[in-house]
Amino acid sequence: MNYKYLVVYEHTVGSFSGFVPDIPGCITSATTLEEMRRNMREAIACQIDSLVMEGSQVPKPATFTVHFPKDSGIEYWVVELIDVAVPEAHSQQSQIASTLEG
Repeated sequence: MNYKYLVVYEHTVGSFSGFVPDIPGCITSATTLEEMRRNMREAIACQIDSLVMEGSQVPKPATFTVHFPKDSGIEYWVVELIDVAVPEAHSQQSQIASTLEG
């Protein structure tokens, strides 16, 4: 199954930082937008793998709008939806079992 997560990238002088509002702890940084996008896909995959391994549910996307604060020090934001393959709940458990058996 695929989920479309909203991702926010913030640009300040010389670097980007980014986060996924619906996946707690899913953050990363980079010096270019291209690198940021690669790092974010990797961060999402790692967070989802961690959730699956610990038997937690992968959060469904729930954030579709972003409010930007004034005078935040951010030069600009880039917001996009990233399509992510997420294991279904029943396959999450079988993946965990096979990992533990292996």
